[in-house]
Amino acid sequence: MTRGSIFVVASFAGWLALAPPIQAHHPVGEVYDEERTVTLEGEISALLIGNPHSVVHLTVSEPGGGDHTWAVEWRPGPQLERQGWGTNALHPGDRVRICGHPGRDPGAFRLYLRTLTHLATGRTAVSSTGDDAAPCD
Repeated sequence: MTRGSIFVVASFAGWLALAPPIQAHHPVGEVYDEERTVTLEGEISALLIGNPHSVVHLTVSEPGGGDHTWAVEWRPGPQLERQGWGTNALHPGDRVRICGHPGRDPGAFRLYLRTLTHLATGRTAVSSTGDDAAPCD
């Protein structure tokens, strides 16, 4: 390898090390049914604030018995922080009502959040999606 080749490879490696991490992202409509909404009420089991999406894990008791944990996809962490919904706004054990677009695979228990209401305080977060095709209840 020539000296010039080594310089090019080292420069490229340096730029790569300084680049922001690449994260996979998906169009909402590929994973979620934007024509329908589902409303869930349950207890937060975990809240993961991050990018490109934050995730609320919501434990919902089924009428016939048993629980399901739903993965509810929300907005990016910095956006939630600016709106006052960061890491200190919600905690495991809090009861919430969430309305959103259900996942296309019903067995996956996924939801894309449109509204979240903290039941103890009545505080509500609205994630504008730009569509009114399937309003929340």
